[in-house]
Parts: sequence; structure tokens; C-alpha cells
Amino acid sequence: MELGFALGITLDGLPDDLVRELPRVDARSVVVIGPRDQGELAERGVASIRDRVELMPSDSVTSDPDAVFAAAAAHLAREPEWWVHIDLDVLSTASLGAVDYRQAGGIDWDVLTRLTRRMLASRRAIGWDVTIYNPDLDHDGAGATRIVRYLAESLESAEEGFG
Repeated sequence: MELGFALGITLDGLPDDLVRELPRVDARSVVVIGPRDQGELAERGVASIRDRVELMPSDSVTSDPDAVFAAAAAHLAREPEWWVHIDLDVLSTASLGAVDYRQAGGIDWDVLTRLTRRMLASRRAIGWDVTIYNPDLDHDGAGATRIVRYLAESLESAEEGFG
């Protein structure tokens, strides 16, 4: 939904003042890595954004994260800078159950860390945010602990990046 706002494609019903304030992103400057809810969205009548942005499904990420990174970098070759946005629900539920939107499939922490480190090591990475964690679903705190480890492991490569 948030990407739909940024792309300007899911604005129906929003107040005009909000629509004017929402930032816009050029769809050619977006690569979505790891989506796996296409079937569910289609069942609900939500139009795919596949014709607007580059989508790299979860199964391709799991099978060859380095090739996915290379393809994403090639797609974004004309961009002088990147912002790296990570939704933690890209992970399998077995890897992180403390998310509100659980789905079948997903990647594991090792693949996510490997991919994130590659993105952050790029001189074109200018920032990074990580979202989607529900502490109410993390009864023993194991999810939070693993997220902190992921952040630390990913940042090990950031010294070379963040141009």
C-alpha cells in the first residue's frame, strides 16, 4: 500500500491535501525484491504493479541472492543513488514470526543479510530503513534479538558504502 502511495497509483479516496503532500517515486527507480503475495492480491482484486516496477519474486532470491542483487543493480544502473528499504515480512514465518502479515514462503536471515550487505556496500547506497516488526507477537524477545544481530551484521559492510 505504501509503495502504491509513493508511485501515485493507490490514491483514490484519500483527502486532496494528503495526496498533494505524498512524495512520489518514479516507478523506473524501484526494484521490489522478495514479494510473494501476488496470488493473494489477485484474489482480492488488487492490480499488480509488475507492469510498473521491477519485481524479483521470493523464490528467485532464495535460489541465487547474488544474481538477484546483480539484476537489481543493473536495473538501477542509471540511478546515482539508492535508498534501501527492508520490510522484515520478506522473511519466512519460521525466520521471524513477529509480523502482522504472515505469508507462505519467504527468505531466511542469511539470505536477507547477504543481500542487504551487498546493497549497503554499494557507493550508491545513501540510506537504509528497516520496518515491520510487531513486538506483541515476539513473546520471548527472540525476534528482536535476531533483528539487532541482522542490523549489526548488515552494517559491517556499510563503512564502504553510504557514499
